Amino acid sequence: MLNFGIVGPGNLAESLIPTLQTRGKMLQIFSRDPLRAKIVAEKFNVPMHGTDFSEISPFIDVLFVTVRDEAIRSVAGRLKSIVAGGDMIVVHCSGGAPLNELEELGKRIGVFYPMQTVSRNRSVDYSDVPIFLEGNSDVLRTLEPLARSISSSVYVMSSENRLKVHVGAVFMSNFVNYFARCAEQLVADLELDHKIYLPLIQETVDKLRRMSPKAAQTGPARRGDRETILKHFSLLESVDPELAGLYHAVSRRIQAMYRGV
Repeated sequence: MLNFGIVGPGNLAESLIPTLQTRGKMLQIFSRDPLRAKIVAEKFNVPMHGTDFSEISPFIDVLFVTVRDEAIRSVAGRLKSIVAGGDMIVVHCSGGAPLNELEELGKRIGVFYPMQTVSRNRSVDYSDVPIFLEGNSDVLRTLEPLARSISSSVYVMSSENRLKVHVGAVFMSNFVNYFARCAEQLVADLELDHKIYLPLIQETVDKLRRMSPKAAQTGPARRGDRETILKHFSLLESVDPELAGLYHAVSRRIQAMYRGV
């Protein structure tokens, strides 16, 4: 059974901790904010919490660094004198940050990136969430069995290739959510909200389980319906010219994809 620690108890950490606790023991939580560390530790019955890395338990096998990408290297610098050269594995959980953000810590470093959107107070079932790993063979001997005990979809991948996957995740999740917000704003004066679009989104997802995105594409741009596209563009120009430009750019990309098909 593995012992775990967390640095940075944010949304990702809160979603991961319950799953990790079924695979081992969560010993410690560290945060710059002592109150935040205390709240999350008490929420998940984690026995130790704090702000001082010098208090890291020597019994931790895997320390998860779940901070913002721009803070990973700084955290590694603060950990260097404490964990470098030891047996503890330190992993970050970023899709976009390279493994070498942790290079100051030596060879016992890795990446453990679960590709899922996480929000506070929402539980996550990781059983089919893709988990992307990186590290040397010794580190992977620990990380891979752990990941496979959590998810049925585990990949070992370089930092460069993981970045491509992460950009794709932004398109598939973050941008889709942004477009949902745009749609919500467009119908707000009709006393409607985004939920009217949920059956449409669900059918889109269901189709993508059975066919490729290229085969599943529908809509005026896919059909080459210039009259409808111009109506949409004119409406958007009157309410949000910047969004009209975005609509035009995306429609052009779709039309180009199917030109001659």
